[in-house]
Amino acid sequence: MSALINASYQQKVKANLSFSDKFNHLLLNKLFNHEYWFEDKPLLIDESGNPDYLGSAFYMVNSLQEHGNRDRDHFNRFKYVNSYQSKFSCTKENLVDQYLRAFLKSQGVDLAKPKSKVFISHDIDLINSSIKQDSYYLLKQGDFAYLFQHIFNFLVGKRAWRNIDKIMSIESLYDFKATYFWIAQNDFDKNSGIKNGDYKINSKYVKNTLQEIANSDNYENGLHKSSLSSTLNDEIAKFPIEEELSSNRYHYLKFNPEENYPKLSNSKVRVDCSLGFAEKIGFRNSFGLPFKPFDLETKKSYNFLEVPLHVMDTTFLTYGDSDAEKMEENIISFFEANNRNAVMSLLWHNDKCSHMKYGEYLKVFKNLMAYLYENRIESCSVTELYNDYTKGY
Repeated sequence: MSALINASYQQKVKANLSFSDKFNHLLLNKLFNHEYWFEDKPLLIDESGNPDYLGSAFYMVNSLQEHGNRDRDHFNRFKYVNSYQSKFSCTKENLVDQYLRAFLKSQGVDLAKPKSKVFISHDIDLINSSIKQDSYYLLKQGDFAYLFQHIFNFLVGKRAWRNIDKIMSIESLYDFKATYFWIAQNDFDKNSGIKNGDYKINSKYVKNTLQEIANSDNYENGLHKSSLSSTLNDEIAKFPIEEELSSNRYHYLKFNPEENYPKLSNSKVRVDCSLGFAEKIGFRNSFGLPFKPFDLETKKSYNFLEVPLHVMDTTFLTYGDSDAEKMEENIISFFEANNRNAVMSLLWHNDKCSHMKYGEYLKVFKNLMAYLYENRIESCSVTELYNDYTKGY
């Protein structure tokens, strides 16, 4: 925990770090279900009736509630409904930060409270499939002239979701940095029913766009690991440009720390960005800063950095209220509530940055960019996060 505190807060901290007997008992006996840890609130109470802030933070930040859990959804993901965040309605609370500060204050240490930053990213799932969804939308709208133009554009190769240049132009207005995650292994997954993209990583458009991003100062490419059984390194090797890829996010957030942290550790990935709930915005591990997870087997930190995911556009479209105005209000409210001590991770898919079916969500994205700029919230790249938050381990 001392390494996590020093690295995540970028501040040398000396304190007497000790865990309660109750924490040690639960950990030693692998009792990871949150029912063993938290009774009336999301805080471990030790054998003497005192709060164990350090033990609670360790449990939360390392997602130990997910260890041993077998009640998964149809994509083999940990269900939000099974979490302590759901039980105590605390998904939007940066509890690890609160608990570490409380513990350190008892040791006479006050941590700084820097202004939050933002990590902007885009998962590139679909670039060729706009014809069906946008055409149906235009048909419902009765806009036949635009419908015929859209079909013609598609036939001559002008695809509405081949819009990476337009997204970068929006971000460049504010000099923001962003990371684009690409699917390299796009075979259909028969086991889970997941479509792993609608493009080939070595197609002309994708290759040219990858190179454009690689040549830029503010943008980076990353792997969007497919749901297939191929390894991380196998998929990284499929990228057709000479760029050292070091970041990843799992497609569909089909990711469980207990299973995937060891795989990440044995790969070329140095920064993973997958730790978020698909169903809810907020903190899947109750922490707002990048960190190196702890390996319970080796008793050491893993060799990669985890950047938690906090806000995703499809959370609202698939699991919540898809009203664009309410979406924007909810996201800004969440940012306002966590305007200190966090790197807020925002994921917006490229197809939700198009101007037909998803035009309302393109407007939300533009408004969010303006909000971040007006509030002087600094953006950061994968490389910057790795350099800043691995010092001290």
